[in-house]
Amino acid sequence: MPKKILIWFSLVIAILICSGLLLFAQEEPSIPKVETPSRPLLVNSYELNWLNPPAGVRKGARVALVHGIPASEPYAQFVKVPRGYAFKPHFHEQDESVLLLSGTVVVGFGDKIDQEKGTVLTSGAYGFIPAGKAHWAVAKTDAMFYQHVSGPASVTYVHPEDDPRNTAR
Repeated sequence: MPKKILIWFSLVIAILICSGLLLFAQEEPSIPKVETPSRPLLVNSYELNWLNPPAGVRKGARVALVHGIPASEPYAQFVKVPRGYAFKPHFHEQDESVLLLSGTVVVGFGDKIDQEKGTVLTSGAYGFIPAGKAHWAVAKTDAMFYQHVSGPASVTYVHPEDDPRNTAR
């Protein structure tokens, strides 16, 4: 093999090796990180600040916000309701996770309350409701649950006449 071809061949091999090394040396794409709170948060139940619910929730419930800003970002809160309280069929624009801390509640999906077809949940039960899924709940006893919502608060009632914002509170 002539010396000139050997030099060119060696140069091409060196370029390929260097290119391969550069390609593999690139940083792998990173997975987007979820922002974490800037400070830890620990709250005892006796420290909860119970308030009347926002306008989109029927009177009788009480809420205690523990993290986030419902008007603009994900949030977490405790909710307590008396026996017989009903969350009429509604849906949210965000995912919702709930953990029933005390009491018994019947929960169902769809555009009308049908306790015979609902699921009876007791203390310790967990539920995940995806955004846009119509659901309802009826408290069979006094009940308290923890709720985490993945974005700003929203509630749309399946039947506009059920929306407390459409009637005098």
